[in-house]
Amino acid sequence: MNLPADSQRVLPILLVAVAVVALGAAVLVVRGLGGKDTGEKAQQVLDRAVKEEAKSAAVEMHLTTTITAPVRGAGGRFEWRLAGRGTGLTSGRATGSFHVDERSPGERPVSLDELSTGSQGFIRVDGRWYRLSSTQYERVFERDDANPLRWMVNPTSMGTTTVDGVDANRIRGDANVNEMLTDLDAFEAGSADSPAQRRVVAAIKAAPKRGSMDIGAGKQDGILRKGSVSGQMNTTLGTTPLHVALAFTFAFTDVNQPVTVRAPKHALPPSRIRRLSRAKLGSAAGDVFVAPAG
Repeated sequence: MNLPADSQRVLPILLVAVAVVALGAAVLVVRGLGGKDTGEKAQQVLDRAVKEEAKSAAVEMHLTTTITAPVRGAGGRFEWRLAGRGTGLTSGRATGSFHVDERSPGERPVSLDELSTGSQGFIRVDGRWYRLSSTQYERVFERDDANPLRWMVNPTSMGTTTVDGVDANRIRGDANVNEMLTDLDAFEAGSADSPAQRRVVAAIKAAPKRGSMDIGAGKQDGILRKGSVSGQMNTTLGTTPLHVALAFTFAFTDVNQPVTVRAPKHALPPSRIRRLSRAKLGSAAGDVFVAPAG
């Protein structure tokens, strides 16, 4: 049994749309968590959120978005990994150097580097650096004040663990997936969105959802050290039922260690970015090509 032609076009859009939403979560879930005593309750730890922020850190993030369906060709898996080191990770616009790998169904793997000096942005593709225009820089390294801790409900203390040699308090709770998607503007339809993309947004918004969160904050300094967010939803496109699962993990090490970022030498001007294939930029293509480079 094959999917109708319209569904075959929409399914890849759904996979990428959900993945990009979760990529936003990957950027946002980097806030410090207060809590200095093992005896403090989980809600008290959450209530002190953002009071103890890491000034700098090495970061690793891993996201997978998986769609399963009872018909051939309807499923797929998007995978995204980020590793790097930077400052300003907990608020504002990050400064640092980060490597990104992506894999999408039917697409060639994407591998690129992104660098922000705090005033300029750069992207490296196929070993060559390109300077971003001011508009591109603002979008690729977007500021966002949404607080991911609002996504956790029913928090429960789970004892302690060790992360990067640091004792950390563990908290587990449910994740309000609708709240997360709303914060990330997943339900906002853009003027350039196609009818198929609008149907995807409507399907995501209407779908029943459930999720969970697990975080670890430094026992002494209260700084976020690791965490995970998972979410699941069931939806239908046409007559085809789909199950969508998100899994996102992150860890911060070398907290508050010095970080030095220098602009790459001999970077090509923003105008040269227009010559790149969108496929080379993966999920970053939307931010890079949103406006003419200047």
